Amino acid sequence: MDTKLPPRFGATPTLPTPASPPGPGEHVKAQARRITDAVKERAFATTEDKKTAVSGHVGALAEKLDGIERSGDMMEPGLEDQLLDRGVRMLRGLQRTLDDNSTEELIAKAEQRIAERPGLVIAGCLAVGFLAARLVRK
Repeated sequence: MDTKLPPRFGATPTLPTPASPPGPGEHVKAQARRITDAVKERAFATTEDKKTAVSGHVGALAEKLDGIERSGDMMEPGLEDQLLDRGVRMLRGLQRTLDDNSTEELIAKAEQRIAERPGLVIAGCLAVGFLAARLVRK
């Protein structure tokens, strides 16, 4: 029994070869596949460059936040200090994730998270849309 797995994101699925000679429609499909693959390659290359720049900016922001003078005593940090520390940890985690993963890996992780909790993603999109509408309306 021959089972075929679905193609990976970004991979071009292989089509069965027809028994008759390819017609003009097959030529158009092949040309469209080549163009699509070229666009994907260029988009991923551009995204890699941008991802590196964003990672640098995130790192710089984490350093600035980490350098802010703390308001409470060091024995028992206040709520502001705890939030600041958590924000710095989150920014450094984001920077590590951007540095350690390629664009394709980040897309695969996003697809996995979306598949795990689609309701949360839809609710998040609705909340962002609501906030954007409020900002645009004012």
